Amino acid sequence: ALQQTASLNTKSIAVTLDLLGENITNLEQARLCTDEYVDMLGKIAEKKLLSHVSVKLTMLGLDVNEDVCFENLKRILQKADATGNRVALDMEGTPYTERTLRMYEIAAQEFKSPEIVLQAYLHRTEKDVERVLRANGRLRLCKGAYKEKPEHALQKMPDIVANYKKLMQRLLKESRRVCIASHDDGIIDFCKKEIHSQSIPKERYEFQML
Repeated sequence: ALQQTASLNTKSIAVTLDLLGENITNLEQARLCTDEYVDMLGKIAEKKLLSHVSVKLTMLGLDVNEDVCFENLKRILQKADATGNRVALDMEGTPYTERTLRMYEIAAQEFKSPEIVLQAYLHRTEKDVERVLRANGRLRLCKGAYKEKPEHALQKMPDIVANYKKLMQRLLKESRRVCIASHDDGIIDFCKKEIHSQSIPKERYEFQML
């Protein structure tokens, strides 16, 4: 992964690294995953790579013990702060949305490194944007990939795209940093026009894709 990151960096492409896995049910495994992230951040700094990390809280033990999960997250954020890096808290399905957001809000009071992922298809996301802007204003916006019920999420793609654009329009104006996570050409073109028309400085946004 580090070799691939270095190769992409030569093409002026930054990278986010993610240790794959979620819904861990064993706290020892959660600790080992935390160790892996701390080591990853150390190697990124050592090799001077243009890369940050993304983490799912269920990998850190959210399903088992929230307090232990937060302590694991703090270890990762401490290392990221010490090395001047970023940690994106990936968003999972709706059973985890509120807990992930709440943990991010607490972490943002103590650390510089956290940012959070919000999903444009959820009905609640417009209100969640308010909370992120009040916290540290650093986030990634994606459409959302989990199968959700109509009471939780928009179901039709034109509606999801319209909401994405609506949210992004505000985030480009008001967030401290917004990551535009989409492969959708229409969304990318829309964002480029907004960035140009509002003269948004480059350090306040980035385009992301898998």
